[in-house]
Formats: sequence, structure tokens, C-alpha cells
Amino acid sequence: MDEEEADDIAWEPYEGFYEYDEFGRPLDPDTYQRRQVLKQMGEMIAKMTREECRAYLVKLGTHNPDGTLTEHYADDGEPSKYRPTD
Repeated sequence: MDEEEADDIAWEPYEGFYEYDEFGRPLDPDTYQRRQVLKQMGEMIAKMTREECRAYLVKLGTHNPDGTLTEHYADDGEPSKYRPTD
């Protein structure tokens, strides 16, 4: 997938995602907190330019400066010791 195709992909949560599960039940406190952090991250990333976003992903350690995934996140990386069937 090239960068132009990636620009066209947008994930939109279902209505109430940040407060309710897929069955309409209120979220437990831990899940609610995780989804609020996810919401804040999404808002922060939406304001970034492509260059800022790439630099952020490099800083996180998930991507190399050329945009490829780091070894730990790439398909050809070593299996996780916690999930040896990877």
C-alpha cells in the first residue's frame, strides 16, 4: 500500500464507542479509561502533518525513518516469547 492509499483509510468508531461496548452496555472503568486515551491519541494524531506523524511513530519505535515497520513489529520478526506461535 502506498502513502496515497493510506490517506484514504480512516477508522471511525461506532456511535457510543467511547462509552459503551458493542452490545450497548456501559464500559467497565478500565476499558472506559483505555478508550478515552485512544480518543485523545486520535485527536492528537489527526492534527499532525504526515512528517510529524512519521517522526512520532519513529520515536515510539514502531517504524523506521523510511516508513517501514521495525523488526519487532514486522511480519518477519522473531516470535514473541509470550506468544510462541506467532
